[in-house]
Amino acid sequence: MKLKLPASKLAIIIITAIVSIAVILFLTCINLFVFTKWSWVQWFLIGLWAVGSILIAVITPNNLYYEVTKKYVEEVKFNKKLVYNFSDIVYINEQNGYKLADAEGVKAALTVAKHITSNPQFYSSKTTNTTLDHSQAQLEYLKSKETDQPIAFLLEATWWEYEAKGVFEEMRAKYGEGNGYGERELGLFPMPRFIGTPGIKDQTNTKTTFTGTISSAGGGIIINKNSDVVDIA
Repeated sequence: MKLKLPASKLAIIIITAIVSIAVILFLTCINLFVFTKWSWVQWFLIGLWAVGSILIAVITPNNLYYEVTKKYVEEVKFNKKLVYNFSDIVYINEQNGYKLADAEGVKAALTVAKHITSNPQFYSSKTTNTTLDHSQAQLEYLKSKETDQPIAFLLEATWWEYEAKGVFEEMRAKYGEGNGYGERELGLFPMPRFIGTPGIKDQTNTKTTFTGTISSAGGGIIINKNSDVVDIA
């Protein structure tokens, strides 16, 4: 049985594609459309866009759908197909909801959290302060550089550096170059892989994936431990 996407969702996808092509076409040929006397060339390009728009509207609904069988659901996105076997699906309800706590990823994350919180020397004394917000945490992290107990890590999203731009500039004015926004050497530390940890299955993942946006002022780079430039990581 074929299940098509809701009409509203299809409309959004189609309109987005058509508008995107129009914008790209206009920006690419802006001199032709704005600063040149119109002739058959401009109308020809508009005609191509119109034909392309019609093709998109006709082709898209037949290439975005779900195929439902007795054993699996197949998601079709043009040339890409994803198969979800019913045998792999676990339905969560009030009776088995507790199983979510048994997820290996949850256990791994909690193991890290337990390790960090098991020793007061591993975290700031202000961490348990319920009035501590993200801005105050960023402030403490950055200014700890000038104390006898600098903080090594900050649990944050990739945009935190821009949020703390004012603190960076304040520190640059006080401590000089190398302390300002975009000047300090900062990186991303991935969650460790667990091999041989009691109570957690050995993780077989070999790649680290970062999600979200990367600030234009920085970002994350993973350096191989055998690299010749580990010292600048």
